[in-house]
Amino acid sequence: MSMKFEGLYTALVTPIKDGKTDKAAMDRLLDFVLEGGSDGLVVLGGTGEYGALTHEQRTDAVTYCVEKTAGSVPVVVGIICPGLHDAIEMGKESKKLGADAVMLVTPYYVIPDHQGMVEHHLRFMESVDLPLILYNIPYRTLVNMQPETVAEIVDKADGQVVGIKECEGSIGQVSRLISLVGDKISVICGDEPLFCPDLILGGKAGILATSNVIPRFWKKMYLLIKQGEIDAAVKMHLEIQPFLKTIFGQTNPGPLKVALEHMGLDCGEALLPLHRPEPEYCAKIVEGMQQIEQWWK
Repeated sequence: MSMKFEGLYTALVTPIKDGKTDKAAMDRLLDFVLEGGSDGLVVLGGTGEYGALTHEQRTDAVTYCVEKTAGSVPVVVGIICPGLHDAIEMGKESKKLGADAVMLVTPYYVIPDHQGMVEHHLRFMESVDLPLILYNIPYRTLVNMQPETVAEIVDKADGQVVGIKECEGSIGQVSRLISLVGDKISVICGDEPLFCPDLILGGKAGILATSNVIPRFWKKMYLLIKQGEIDAAVKMHLEIQPFLKTIFGQTNPGPLKVALEHMGLDCGEALLPLHRPEPEYCAKIVEGMQQIEQWWK
């Protein structure tokens, strides 16, 4: 079940039109991000509005990605639900639909302890025969899966865990993760402002939301670091910070969908309980996109 997880993965938005997953819009978006250098796709997940989608919308989104890519790049399904049985059901469905791996968020709301998180993930893997990417995003879940917990899950997983998308937000935690499991799985950055330092420290990949709009930028930075051109990568890192502050000024994917609309890749509006940003903020997004036009036009 080994899977080499490196490079740039796009955390896709889910285009919705008239209550259905918009296949035409998905095709256009996939063409753009793949031509821009994405090494793989993460469909659904948080950026894909997993919690706001119907079961039909979820399965259609996965189906469209699998059919479009036809095995050319890995397709990972992001599962964002707290309940074990619901997660297992979606994991099994993902395998039937042809996904290459799944990404499972830490169980939230109930605030599990170390033992609970270990058992949750092991039970999931017993039932879902796919490579697993762990997903730690405590600013959304209020649950921080400590590096020591990750290490125990990895040690007990018999090779099924291939990576962790880490969004805790500190270099300290990433450093501990890499020191404990970096030789066993891929430590994956999920926060754009930390992509450059994470890779320099030994991270292997990024699952990035803004790769929907500027995949060429992130792939360029990744390649520079791989080639040892750290100064050039750091320069890019510093230059993109104003745009990141703007695009993450409100909860995504609302701002991302505004940016995509500006690019001619209309993916519909954000789904409730999110909504389209106010006109003033939309204008700021467009202004930000104009300032980095070289990376998406």
